[in-house]
Amino acid sequence: MGQDYYAVLELNRNAKDADIKKAYRKLALKYHPLKNQEPWAPGKFKQLAEAYDVLSDPVKKAVYDKFAEEGLKGGIPLEFGIDTPWTEGYVFHGNPEKVYRQFFGGDNPFAGPDWLHGGREDAR
Repeated sequence: MGQDYYAVLELNRNAKDADIKKAYRKLALKYHPLKNQEPWAPGKFKQLAEAYDVLSDPVKKAVYDKFAEEGLKGGIPLEFGIDTPWTEGYVFHGNPEKVYRQFFGGDNPFAGPDWLHGGREDAR
């Protein structure tokens, strides 16, 4: 049996896009390797990234909601296609930092705005 992406993000199945974003933000900051030094934190961080990657994409989410992780990763028959035919299975690219940077728009959300650290003076 596959993992439950909703449980990974500590959400129920009725979660909306805003709930998914809020949950990922909270948990990614909590388990980011720069902040959490527990030996299991990088694995949790990667799980969060994969869960967010699936649940934040409407097509992947629809397939996951209907066929679970097995259908998402194994592919589904064309007759069950959502809006577009889904002939290949989903494969997470394996880079949680990529998801993190796309979500937060940078490498280190702990740093704060540039002007707080001697950056652009005109940004105040």
